[in-house]
Amino acid sequence: MSLRFRLPDILSSWPWPRTINPHTEECGKRLMLQQKSQQYEFFPSKVQAGLCQAAIQLASLAYPKFSKAQLQVAMDLMFVFAVFDDSSDHMNAESVQIWANAIMDTLRSPLAPRDSKNEPQMLAQILSSFWLNATQNMSSSAQKQFIEEFESYTRSVTEQAKDRDGSVVRGVESYLELRRNDLGAKPAFSLILMDKDIPEELFESDLMLLMKSHAIDMLTLANDMFSYNIEQSRGDSHNIVSIIMAQEDLNIHQALDHVSKMHDDLATEFLQLYETIDRSANPSSEVIKQYADGLGNWIRANECFSFESRRYFDKDGLTVKQTRLVELLPRVAHGCQGGFER
Repeated sequence: MSLRFRLPDILSSWPWPRTINPHTEECGKRLMLQQKSQQYEFFPSKVQAGLCQAAIQLASLAYPKFSKAQLQVAMDLMFVFAVFDDSSDHMNAESVQIWANAIMDTLRSPLAPRDSKNEPQMLAQILSSFWLNATQNMSSSAQKQFIEEFESYTRSVTEQAKDRDGSVVRGVESYLELRRNDLGAKPAFSLILMDKDIPEELFESDLMLLMKSHAIDMLTLANDMFSYNIEQSRGDSHNIVSIIMAQEDLNIHQALDHVSKMHDDLATEFLQLYETIDRSANPSSEVIKQYADGLGNWIRANECFSFESRRYFDKDGLTVKQTRLVELLPRVAHGCQGGFER
């Protein structure tokens, strides 16, 4: 008899409902047509189409109140994430570093000639197209924050590749510290207030930093619970559930309960922080609340995307969402099972 485990219903009382952007169809068609006209040598056309569809779906759930122009930027960014994520999963650290350098060079100088011999042209082309459009729709402060956050993201993805190369298994705190950057949430969150010039001291305030940190950790814990099955099947231990099982000598059921409790505690604290916004005399309370609502919606969007796409559960996502039951997959040789994972 195959082993089954139950996924905790971690967002059963989360106050942000599933919402989708009304411009999804129009912006999605544009992204699909744009990428269809650019067949990249690194991906088979079927894989490229799948990455496009994932980008469309996630952006539409994560940014339901964006204008048409803003949503196009968000979809383009989700496609960038999908390409870098899917590619870097199968690279060594040296190759990931080359891609990371090319990404940051392109973001800082999107019109500069690229080094065709030493840089991945596909990536530079995707990044340049995304960033030239993004800068038309982002304030100067949002652009500055995005570049800083994206650099932290690429640096951490390179660190993850080094861990993979050296078969390094981190402890819980060290793992969460890495994931706070390699998840990609920080640059994604920088789009929430993309049309506003926000003073740096407001973004660095204790309230906004703490809410952002809690949201990132909640996304990490949720992702790792949802992805555990497919990752354990290919021997990937870069997962909080696997780490806790090994570190605390727990079985899968006990480890999931442990991670769920961590998630619940963070959710409670996030909601308590959210409640302080309305009671605050801060003249920036309206902006802070918009940002906090964006974070809260992202947490819901991530769960919906995990079950509604084929990201972790193939065609069974909606069934798993309803029953919470998952059949443990057998171990397989490491291969090209990667997908849009973060």
